[in-house]
Amino acid sequence: MKHISVIIALLTIIFAIFLWVSSIDDVKKEGEAYGFNFGSSKEQVFKQLMDVTSTIKYQERVVLFNKKLKEAKNPLIHKTNFSEGEFYLFKDKSEWNLFYESFYFFDSITLYFCENKLCKVKRKRAFLEWP
Repeated sequence: MKHISVIIALLTIIFAIFLWVSSIDDVKKEGEAYGFNFGSSKEQVFKQLMDVTSTIKYQERVVLFNKKLKEAKNPLIHKTNFSEGEFYLFKDKSEWNLFYESFYFFDSITLYFCENKLCKVKRKRAFLEWP
């Protein structure tokens, strides 16, 4: 019985270390982050997303916010493949939350726009989704 307790404790510690090592919680505000250049316009970022979706696999679901939607706590959730005709849905939103395709992780990147220019990028990845 003692050995089983030790094994369970070790497995718990190993799992906790895995969660810590495999997670990403990163915010960038200048230079370049995850292939996006700060100061780029929404049009430039959207075009870049259209270009990279062939190599970087994003889920089709994108969560979009602007000030009104944020205050109402009612995001626009849109199923997209980043085609040129969809930009109208993105152009007045100041926060774009994109989700990477992943079998094991909750993996997302959020793009923040200030005065229609990219001003902040947040990357979040975790094996378990925390509140």
